[in-house]
Amino acid sequence: MYGADIGTLNVYVQTLPTNQANISSTLVWTKSGTQGNAWRRGQQSLHDLNTTNMYGWRVAFEGVVGRGYLGDISLDDIFLSQAECPASRTCDFELNLCDFQPDPGNSWVRQQATNLANFVNEDHTSSTSLGHFAMAQTNSKLRSRQYPDAGDECLRFWYFVNGPDGSTGQISVAKQTSGSATETALWSNNIYENGWRYGQVSISGDRSPFTYLFQAVKSSQDVVIGIDDVILTLGFCKPPINCDFEAIDLCSWTQMKNDDFDWLLQTGATESFGTGATVDHTTNSAQGHYIFIETSHPAKQNDTARIISEHLLTGQGCFSLWYHMHGEDIGSLVIYQNTKSNPMTQINKIDGEQGDQWKQLHTDLAVP
Repeated sequence: MYGADIGTLNVYVQTLPTNQANISSTLVWTKSGTQGNAWRRGQQSLHDLNTTNMYGWRVAFEGVVGRGYLGDISLDDIFLSQAECPASRTCDFELNLCDFQPDPGNSWVRQQATNLANFVNEDHTSSTSLGHFAMAQTNSKLRSRQYPDAGDECLRFWYFVNGPDGSTGQISVAKQTSGSATETALWSNNIYENGWRYGQVSISGDRSPFTYLFQAVKSSQDVVIGIDDVILTLGFCKPPINCDFEAIDLCSWTQMKNDDFDWLLQTGATESFGTGATVDHTTNSAQGHYIFIETSHPAKQNDTARIISEHLLTGQGCFSLWYHMHGEDIGSLVIYQNTKSNPMTQINKIDGEQGDQWKQLHTDLAVP
């Protein structure tokens, strides 16, 4: 699923009752938007397919066209086994709460991202009001399944906390080791913002199985606390702004909405002749990943594509990146610093053809 205009790939289970009346379809898996120029594995356990009142069943794939023609959806190596799929370490809440368990029961729900007060009315996965996320209905916890100890791990997620003036809300993350009643606090945030924010927590391995949990505390029902796109990966978390794109995602960076098109994940050469890189910088190979903008039709002069980082703490630092700007009609690469007192302040700009090579840029950051 690759391209600026990718729509949606849906997987349905269609069942036929014994009386061979109307076929019913149940959505069991879905994914929307570009997923990078790489093959990705999808899997889904199928349940309750051997009931006595069922004549037969089948699997149906549905591709839905996006907003334009820039994008392709492909399938390969379809396989069905009689075993349960391995437990997933990711959840986007588009179909259910995955392996998470609300504590107490029904205190967290899968919520469609629409018609909510004090909410941006879009989920993080699809950035639309049609998407879903997990929302806390009361002061409660959302517990993961138990994971075997595999060493240090990184829990990454997107969260939302917002409410009316005079209210308070907080989301926190804790770890509980098997056989212990102690919940060790790892992270928390109580700052209101009407938008999705990125969070990450390093979980140290201690040779015991563990669960992690999200805890919501809010002063009223008008406070919205939610999570989306949760993933647990091996190894300690990198600093949030750092990204080499080898995980085939944008890390904590987000495609902005007030622009004209999006950045794309890529391996190897771009499709436009005489422009772009042929290898990434990290691995210096055609298998490494990087992001680029495709300026062929329908993009036009002065169109912009922007990504924005997660919020950073105040202070000073050096921001660096490697860039590749090669082609006859190259425009500009602009870096902005965005604060409440000085929104979208330009701090660096590179114009025009820079040669068929990766170059490094350093920019000093100073935030009061």
